[in-house]
Amino acid sequence: MSTLETKTNRAQELIETSKHISLATSHADGSPHNSPVRFFYDEKLENIYRSSSAEALHSQNILRTGQVFAVLFSSLTIEVSFDHDKGGEKDVFWWNFVPEP
Repeated sequence: MSTLETKTNRAQELIETSKHISLATSHADGSPHNSPVRFFYDEKLENIYRSSSAEALHSQNILRTGQVFAVLFSSLTIEVSFDHDKGGEKDVFWWNFVPEP
């Protein structure tokens, strides 16, 4: 199997086994915005469609700028712990990424 075929097969597998895509857009002031959204695709894998409200912030950003950057990645289970220091220090988050079987 050629390198191109291997990459194409991996891309197809990734699309078929993923549920969410991450959309990066920008606000009017230029600051970034990132949203995980549910997505669907056609049988030929030629088009990917997102499922989100037209009123969502990322949708409004896309309508305003006509620009979006999308990332599709392997599914991960994310365990998050939150510890808030009552003494006024910064909040601390712990992230544990666990690949799904």
